[in-house]
Amino acid sequence: MRTALGSSLLSEVRRLAEVHRDGWGIVAVGAAGRSCYLSNESAFYDEAMFDALTSRTLVSALIHERLASPGIALNLDNQQPFAFSGIAFAHNGTIGDDAGNIVNRPAPYRESLGISRSSTMSDSRLFADLFYSRLIARVPGGDVAVASAEDARTAVAETIGLLRNDYPDASYNCIVQTARFTVVTRAHAEAPKFSDALRKLYADAGWADRLPSYFTILYATVTHDDGSKTSVASSSGYAASDSWTELRNGHSLILPHNGDAPLVLPLSR
Repeated sequence: MRTALGSSLLSEVRRLAEVHRDGWGIVAVGAAGRSCYLSNESAFYDEAMFDALTSRTLVSALIHERLASPGIALNLDNQQPFAFSGIAFAHNGTIGDDAGNIVNRPAPYRESLGISRSSTMSDSRLFADLFYSRLIARVPGGDVAVASAEDARTAVAETIGLLRNDYPDASYNCIVQTARFTVVTRAHAEAPKFSDALRKLYADAGWADRLPSYFTILYATVTHDDGSKTSVASSSGYAASDSWTELRNGHSLILPHNGDAPLVLPLSR
């Protein structure tokens, strides 16, 4: 990541953890396989580990700095990225309404979604569990190891469609990572609402001007001195080069890990 982003921008990613300070995690895919690191400590203060993990040579890295949804506990079970059988999932947003967070709905609601076995008390984890169940339903024998990028994109779209029936204004920005590809999805209300508490957090960090781009997702392809290329994508309103491209709302960005060009597709076709 340091090579792909440069030390200055990577330092800014870590500084974002002054606001997104409720823990962090990274799932990395490398030559030796997949590894996962989760911490309840802010990445801003976990500097040595952050620097070590973002300096490794990797095929793919998915990093998440958590700003917890109100009322959601700070523990490792709720830290992201969530790792399943060869799948990593990260979400940026709160799923709830004036009646409260989605996880507080009575058990029959989860049964109606087909995830009655999920006991999580995290809205992001519930999103991940529902996505995983939709992905399993799409692949032969439920073997997610053979899932294609199109399977993952479609499972994300189906999951968002189910949740939007009850929570149309929530953000469903998410990233799905496998050993072979990464799918980045931007899906949120056209005019997102920001709480007074979030506005204060960004103002106190000196980033009030970046809050309007909180849910914006940008991506780029970085060409290295040896001619190799790295695809990168990120959100949450920190500065990026003007050469980065904005992912349109309601679209998914597919990043193959074999060096093929990124592909942008609408959530539904």
